Amino acid sequence: MSEFPIIDLNRVRRVPKRGQYDKDTIYRILDEGLVCHVGLVEDGQPVVIPMKQEKRVALEVLTEHILPGRWQDARRPNRQELDATAVVSVAIESASAKVRTGPPADDEDDYQLPVWAGVLPIQQQALTPVNDPRLRKDIPLPSSVSNYRRAR
Repeated sequence: MSEFPIIDLNRVRRVPKRGQYDKDTIYRILDEGLVCHVGLVEDGQPVVIPMKQEKRVALEVLTEHILPGRWQDARRPNRQELDATAVVSVAIESASAKVRTGPPADDEDDYQLPVWAGVLPIQQQALTPVNDPRLRKDIPLPSSVSNYRRAR
């Protein structure tokens, strides 16, 4: 199993036994999110790297990763939408994840308090598609949407 090097920048300091540095864990966490917001400031200035054509290609690749076939089903982004959208590619050279499993590990005194303790599992899933109320009635649900399966 390949791991990111543990350096001062990514070392888990609070509850270090939960620290995970293996690439499989890090990439699984990143892949679980459908949208990731990344901000970068260099020398006090915001940095946006891709040019317009690179941005369009990146959006197509991302769209096809999430909903294969959707890029062909949908209209292309217009200039205003492209100008308002940032696409950033980040090479991950160092990373860590703090992972907790199982029940809470509360202090013994906490169990005497009249306060609920436990875990609330959360599951992310796609439900039945809902048409835009203004969608023309003659437009069918595209297979890119009806056949959606979360890539794993």
